[in-house]
Amino acid sequence: DRVLIGEVALEPPDYLKGAEKAAAYLGEAEDGLHAAFNFSFMYSKFSAEKFKGQVKTWEEALKGKGWPVYVLSNHDDRRHLSRYAKGKETIPRAKVLAAMLLTLKGTPFLYYGEEIGMKNLQLKRSELLDPLGKRYWPFHPGRDGERTPMQWNENLNAGFTTGKPWNKVHPDYASINVEAQNKEPDSILNFYRKLIWIRKKNIALRQGKYRENPDSPKGVFSFFRETNEETLLVVLNFTDKKRRLSFNRINMDKRKIILAEPKTEHNLFRGKWINIAPYGVLILKFIIHNYNFK
Repeated sequence: DRVLIGEVALEPPDYLKGAEKAAAYLGEAEDGLHAAFNFSFMYSKFSAEKFKGQVKTWEEALKGKGWPVYVLSNHDDRRHLSRYAKGKETIPRAKVLAAMLLTLKGTPFLYYGEEIGMKNLQLKRSELLDPLGKRYWPFHPGRDGERTPMQWNENLNAGFTTGKPWNKVHPDYASINVEAQNKEPDSILNFYRKLIWIRKKNIALRQGKYRENPDSPKGVFSFFRETNEETLLVVLNFTDKKRRLSFNRINMDKRKIILAEPKTEHNLFRGKWINIAPYGVLILKFIIHNYNFK
């Protein structure tokens, strides 16, 4: 089998309008791309409303045909962990984004290192290797910062090579690496693994329709993924405050918690509502289709 995926991008200031252009290159009768990158997520603010709007635009542009592709980082732009960094909240924010990427309808693309929280490296002009950065510094810092060697362990050159790497290794490799995070149950690496396993086990996350939840409070992005076999509700809190989600139009008697992150901070199912923890992630599976948005 073969697949043709296109890198379809717009020039500034039209970055956020990429969905319409990407959708125009898709085809279902061997007359276009099977899928196309929509880079809108890479230029969105860390906001439930912004990401929700980009998903809505993508879904409308596809008009029920084609297949979405979502991406948060790549080799040409700053890593999203650095773009959305906020002190101690950086990793919780990254987990919310990982959950969004791996539960939306479509094919998620992961850029190496995002699964362990790799950051961009700041370089001096004399250290640049990228021709783009050398030519346009300081207006363009180059792309070397997001192209540093993968951080496997705390050994020489982060375990990437015993020789001299082409690009510098990020100095935080001693603490941010695969080997260290393998040992931490709550690491972002193990969170990605958990999400991928949940995606593999639930057909609605792989093939299901996308339906926005109209009851989402401000700062929360929640949506349904549904097939004839199952329905899942994904709830993502993009804020550093607790948020209350109402279930007035949903029968919550027959449901199963698939994932609750952080594990101890959700006040689950107080009648017809739930408190979602700051930067909380909740995935529920309904035993039957038991909601009504009419």
